[in-house]
Amino acid sequence: MVLCFRILTFIFTFNNFYHIFIKNPWKWFTNILRKFFGFEDFKSLRRSEEKLLRCLSPPDHVKTAQDITLGRGRLKIWTISVKSKNSSEIPLVLLHSLGYGASFWSLNLGELSSSRPVYAIDMLGFGRSSRMAFSTCPTNIELEFAKFLEAWRAEMKLDRFILLGHGFGAYVAFLYVSRYPEHVAHVIFVEPWGFEVDSKQYKKFDVSSAAPKFPLSNSIKMTAFFIQFLNQYSLLRFAGPGWGIDIIKKFRSDLLEKFAGIADKDTVAQYLFYWNGICTPTGETAFFELSNHSGSARHPIFFRINSLCRTLPMTFIIGSRSNYIGHNLGHQIKALREGSYVDIQVVNGAGHYLFIEKHQLFNDLVNLICFRVD
Repeated sequence: MVLCFRILTFIFTFNNFYHIFIKNPWKWFTNILRKFFGFEDFKSLRRSEEKLLRCLSPPDHVKTAQDITLGRGRLKIWTISVKSKNSSEIPLVLLHSLGYGASFWSLNLGELSSSRPVYAIDMLGFGRSSRMAFSTCPTNIELEFAKFLEAWRAEMKLDRFILLGHGFGAYVAFLYVSRYPEHVAHVIFVEPWGFEVDSKQYKKFDVSSAAPKFPLSNSIKMTAFFIQFLNQYSLLRFAGPGWGIDIIKKFRSDLLEKFAGIADKDTVAQYLFYWNGICTPTGETAFFELSNHSGSARHPIFFRINSLCRTLPMTFIIGSRSNYIGHNLGHQIKALREGSYVDIQVVNGAGHYLFIEKHQLFNDLVNLICFRVD
């Protein structure tokens, strides 16, 4: 095992040396700046995003992308806004999941903005937004995400809006509505992370429902042991731009194919790598602090969902083929919030990335939910 690890370390190190010092001799200087002085390669980020967003909005829609400065100008949130001539309804705000950014809503922005302004942001610590250093305390991290999203709302002068979050973005959406429910007309949780409870947490909180148990092989246990000390995309950064992009092409080819007709695989792979493999991963580190070794949340939303305002309506959107969360999650929460509006929608034939895999069905469903709110 030790020998294999040393061999892999040598291969990755040589790969980085080749791509930085030999293939591109000028790259070493910017690499040193990035590693030791905090310089970020935002040029690569911007270039990959522009390619992905080049032909997404309909001709009659107005698309703007800009940094929204918070407070005294120390922090900025990258914001993509799309509006049509008929954008007069309640605005819709989109929060991305871990490892992705605002541009990943590229298949949805056009149709969702047909009658309302739509704002997709890179959350702090991700994408082109400021890579601020979060607290190491999970409670403080949650507070920071909520406060900075509220600061962004104030800068955008949004009085009330519909908030939609996917994966980790759904977790952040909950953090926001739990503290600022007066600004949210409806919250939509799409394939949410952090809501469910693992088996150890069932015992800890003495929940009567039995959690399913799955036998794990020794190889999986050993892999999990090493991975638990790393951020989610540490290996991708370690691989460097040469192998990092190739790794994405090989292991996430299913996701790249969803963008066929919009962008080529190289563009999407470069987007994913530069979003996760170049800049300081402060948002990813914050997620690491919020999660336990099993990958679930340290403080599951399931135990806190009843603390939300009873008049706040919510909708869960889940893919029928997704193994990301249990299909009964929404129904369990609906039972907990008896008397409150809780809707569960299942997109047939879709997995975790249902807004890409079945983007037309997803767009129609979200538009229907928003029209009911209007």
